[in-house]
Amino acid sequence: MENQGMPVVIVGCGYMGRLVAPVLKKNNIEVSALIRTEASEQICLAGGLKSFRFDLDVDSEAIPGDLEFADAAILYLVPPPRTGKKDTRLQQLLKIFQKHKPARFVLLSTTGVYGNCRGDWIDETRPINPVVDRALRRADAEQQAATFCKENKIPLVILRVPGIYGPGKLPLRRIESAEPIVREEDSPFSNRIHAFDLANICAEALTNKNLQGIYNCTDGNPTTMY
Repeated sequence: MENQGMPVVIVGCGYMGRLVAPVLKKNNIEVSALIRTEASEQICLAGGLKSFRFDLDVDSEAIPGDLEFADAAILYLVPPPRTGKKDTRLQQLLKIFQKHKPARFVLLSTTGVYGNCRGDWIDETRPINPVVDRALRRADAEQQAATFCKENKIPLVILRVPGIYGPGKLPLRRIESAEPIVREEDSPFSNRIHAFDLANICAEALTNKNLQGIYNCTDGNPTTMY
């Protein structure tokens, strides 16, 4: 990991954000978080992470407290809204960035933007083909980020992630009882990534100035979920 001395702001500091923050702080990188709820604020506080409350569903360009976006690397982890085909939350943040431009932007997306690949092996060169609304929202977020960063000459990394597993992410009751998680006929090959591995990838994307572009992030062990 290259330490550029650049502070990091984690926007949406939930499960993954709270795994990434310690990796960055271990490397003496200043980290703060933009969160929405009081509960998240208390968790961040207990973990020694400076946080600022802000609701991206509200139209406001006021930056909370003394939070600094300028010259910072941004890790965007906020999920899109639950309805519609556009990511209005990222749209709101980019409005703020027009006046307070960051130095680097890392967006967590999903391999769901490729659509149904019918078992084909794919890589980052495959054109996206989102079908369901949640994938369309993710694709819209990618496009928004790409357009904004190109116009403002900001390095962009898009991490396309499949299912995440790790502490708190496993169906332990079903595993212990040996119950199948899904029916075999509904379980084609798919990819996953361990949360700790993804945390390290996010940290590398934020700090390594040589990284730009789109990366599929998996554990390299495609299996079925049966």
